[in-house]
Amino acid sequence: MTPPPAPALAPATATATTPTPAQATGSALPQPVDTHTLRRIAIGIQISDLLPWTHWINQQDTLLHQHLTTLIPAVEETARLRPIDSLLRDDALAEIDTARELMDTSPSEGIIAATRHVKQLARTLQALCDHHDMLTSGKLPGNE
Repeated sequence: MTPPPAPALAPATATATTPTPAQATGSALPQPVDTHTLRRIAIGIQISDLLPWTHWINQQDTLLHQHLTTLIPAVEETARLRPIDSLLRDDALAEIDTARELMDTSPSEGIIAATRHVKQLARTLQALCDHHDMLTSGKLPGNE
């Protein structure tokens, strides 16, 4: 049995969205990221219940690392614009620490451990998308 085809996974791209507070003030921050696309990628990986092949796992791991590497600076810089006592700031920075730790960790041996690791990366990507949206617009998608 062959694994299911991987969903079409495009790299994160900049979009013409509402400017972040940093963009409004003219500071040099990373370009806005397309959290809608990143969220779809993360959810697609999380809902897959088939045991994938090693090649697919390695491909998803690489892709998630690339997306997290793009998203982390955007969330971090936007969070740091918040007041020091802001809960949104604290939560976002804590999630960034979690993401960095997870990115620096290699999964245990075996396909099940590798699958679990990739799904953790996907959940972290989704959480960072949520933090990005909360920091830039004050609301989560679907809660308009």
